[in-house]
Amino acid sequence: LVRKIHRLAPDFPLLSLETTEKLKMLSSRVTYVSLLATLSKIPNCIGESCVFDTFEGIENYLNEHTVIMMKSPWSGSGNGVRKADKFNFPDHRNWVKNVLQKQHVVLAEPFYHKVVDFAMEFYVDIKGKVSFAGYSLFRTDTNGRYKENWLTSDNRIEQHLSKYVSTEVLGQVKMTIVDCLKYKYTDVYAGYFGVDMMICDEAGKYYLHPCVELNLRMNMGILSRRLFDNYVCPNSEGSYQIE
Repeated sequence: LVRKIHRLAPDFPLLSLETTEKLKMLSSRVTYVSLLATLSKIPNCIGESCVFDTFEGIENYLNEHTVIMMKSPWSGSGNGVRKADKFNFPDHRNWVKNVLQKQHVVLAEPFYHKVVDFAMEFYVDIKGKVSFAGYSLFRTDTNGRYKENWLTSDNRIEQHLSKYVSTEVLGQVKMTIVDCLKYKYTDVYAGYFGVDMMICDEAGKYYLHPCVELNLRMNMGILSRRLFDNYVCPNSEGSYQIE
């Protein structure tokens, strides 16, 4: 494949095998476990993620939490995610064993009652400096797959989110992500990435789950953010959909 690319596009910039492997590992869901552990310490934030390399470990975790979300280390757009409880867990047995065999570990997290899906988008340069690039407020289907983005300003999105959590909490989460991921991608990745989040309703109180996913790539949130900022009248609003 590498030789074919060189023949078709000799000037195409190819990553070294070492850099490719680093990028692969940084794209794994496992990499956000420690970030979530830090972010969840911020007031009004909630969330945890555990990594298991055995079927029995996940089974024990389910017994502690009743309902859990299971995630494979690598997948995209809502794929590789399963919701399990003590009744349907046997139905996921083959899926879990298949992921463990091919990807070696499975992530498990408590299930939270989602109210709002959104993301904070960032840009990292080749020197590893991370900067905030805007908000993304989006909607997913019942399986967690992307449906649409709300086309509106960052200020309007922040106003909407502040109905549930304070702007101070949002600002602290934003700054912590920038600090935690600074220099993490140096000489490996330059470009956009998004941190998916959600507002949760737990026993009648709203919490911010500050890291549901970390997407190390250009994504629909960035596309809709750029679309609104560059081509839509500031006083207008709309939706960006894939049909």
